[in-house]
Amino acid sequence: MIKAVIFDLDHTLYDRRKTVLAAAPVFRRRLAEFLRPDITDEVFSEAWLAAETNEENHVRLGYPGILDELIEKGMFAVPPTKEQYLAVFYPTLAEHIVMCPDVYDALRRLREQGHKIALLTNGYVKFQNLKLSYTELRDYMDLTMVSEEIGFSKPDGRAFLTACRRLGVRTDEAVYVGDQIYIDMCGARGAGLKTVWIPYVGTWPDDLTPPDRIIHTFAELPAAIKDL
Repeated sequence: MIKAVIFDLDHTLYDRRKTVLAAAPVFRRRLAEFLRPDITDEVFSEAWLAAETNEENHVRLGYPGILDELIEKGMFAVPPTKEQYLAVFYPTLAEHIVMCPDVYDALRRLREQGHKIALLTNGYVKFQNLKLSYTELRDYMDLTMVSEEIGFSKPDGRAFLTACRRLGVRTDEAVYVGDQIYIDMCGARGAGLKTVWIPYVGTWPDDLTPPDRIIHTFAELPAAIKDL
């Protein structure tokens, strides 16, 4: 019996592409002193989106790495330092988060079904909390956990075990919902959790056992969890 549903944050609960497109014009203006004068909102947005993914179209981790990509793409007349860049990047992205459709309705329905709900995300506590402050997610969560705080990053199984222990459930009573194949799905499965994959980017590798369920919208999630 499933007692807890644990979620990834980035590119799972909010729409990463729409968030980037909403944030990019503001980000460009806030970095104007560093950018080439001919860089338009459209050019900057596309460069940022391209820097977000690797050659397999999987979302990369590491926001500082996006700066390196933007520098390589010739966006800057004088590149900012990583500290200058991140001081602008973090708040601008957080301020423009676009939630995925039906997220809050799905969370409400899961709570009505009696499930505990938690967030387990990689990243820095300060930045992830900043993102959460621009959402209503905390209203639905029994627990939020950031890798910096718990001392383990996904796909390390200890991150998932810590989440289950804090929720007071066994690993086979928990489901992890995320978008990353290796970090989220393989990590959770290796720790003994059920898995629900949202394939926003990439395709599932033929040599890996598929996740327990695949959904394409959050409207599908409560039924998928109930089915598990």
